[in-house]
Amino acid sequence: MTKSVDDVLVPGTLNVGDTVPVCVEAFLFFGLVEMDVLTLVLMIAASVIGSFLMAGIVSRFDRKMVRYALFVGLFILASVILMKNLGVGPFGTQGTATTLRGVKLIVAVVGNFVFGALMSIGVGLYAPCMAMVLALGMDANCAFPAMMGSCAYLMAFGNGPKFIQEGRYDMVASWTQAIFGAIGVYVAYAFVKSLPLDVLTKVIVVVVYLTAFLYLRDGIKKGSAA
Repeated sequence: MTKSVDDVLVPGTLNVGDTVPVCVEAFLFFGLVEMDVLTLVLMIAASVIGSFLMAGIVSRFDRKMVRYALFVGLFILASVILMKNLGVGPFGTQGTATTLRGVKLIVAVVGNFVFGALMSIGVGLYAPCMAMVLALGMDANCAFPAMMGSCAYLMAFGNGPKFIQEGRYDMVASWTQAIFGAIGVYVAYAFVKSLPLDVLTKVIVVVVYLTAFLYLRDGIKKGSAA
């Protein structure tokens, strides 16, 4: 909305700039539940590989393609957050498992590979990963080390370095996100557990939908793709 970052640099800026805050998050929340190590490691590895491969593709997108990709990504993200807020689908389920094996482990690994890839076009991994964890019958707390660990590693070792290598990120915006995002994460960790988040979540859904359609409008109306 403020035109502070060129649209073509948005995917890279989001992933490079949020690396530090997400690593802080992962450090704070890793001890929340004793999740099976093999399940966690395989999910994280899959997300890193998916993000690295997709970043190489997104880095070759022109401005118009980036706008269309961000529209799709943000529309999906807002829809999943809305489902989470309303308790629709897997979000209404409760499980107790902390370990996955067999077909369920394969589903979790493949799912996180896809979510990691989608991170490179602006689809947040947190909400879909939480939905998948709940749908597979796992303890809801397992979503925290799974999603935060996945994002920390994929940004630090997957798509982040790729976007930096290709020069597809905004340096000033990335540093701003890194510094103030890390402060925000700590504030949230210390205080957010006592705050009513229902209204805030609904506001976020509206903003994300609005942003998605602004990218779609620009993709359709603005001719420059260079």
